[in-house]
Amino acid sequence: MDYGTFVKTARKYANSGEEQRLSLMLLLLETESKTAIWWENPHKTRRWEVLLREERLCTPALYRAFKTASKFLEVRKFGVYASAAIGRLPKEHRQVVMRKTVDWIKTHKVPPTYQLVSEYVRQRKRELGIATPPRISPQVVKLRKENAKLKRRVAHLEATLTKMGYIE
Repeated sequence: MDYGTFVKTARKYANSGEEQRLSLMLLLLETESKTAIWWENPHKTRRWEVLLREERLCTPALYRAFKTASKFLEVRKFGVYASAAIGRLPKEHRQVVMRKTVDWIKTHKVPPTYQLVSEYVRQRKRELGIATPPRISPQVVKLRKENAKLKRRVAHLEATLTKMGYIE
């Protein structure tokens, strides 16, 4: 196998996986408004996003972003994850990111990855001087929750001790 064959085969696989994800998302868009299809579900929910999560079809956040993007973007051309990344952007940033993404698609002939579009978004934010808040690790989130719980416990104990007359 030479490099050209490798790249051709790899692109074919990349496109086929993306086509399946895209078909799923388009089916979801079409079905959401047809409540007769999904209203009587085994999860006893009447909310579409809860159903998506319960059936593990996709995350509600991905669905919302893709749905938003489908209103102004050729989602078939951009793919699911790139469309969703662009769908999350404020309107004033979309055109620049879309232009860069279209150029990339023309060059590589496959839908871009979420990571590529995310990099374009970061570049655009840097150009505009918009700071991206640092990502908080799951461990920090857990510790913050535990800290809040302990603070509530201390406040409760202090209130009890005050009530009993041990502290003023």
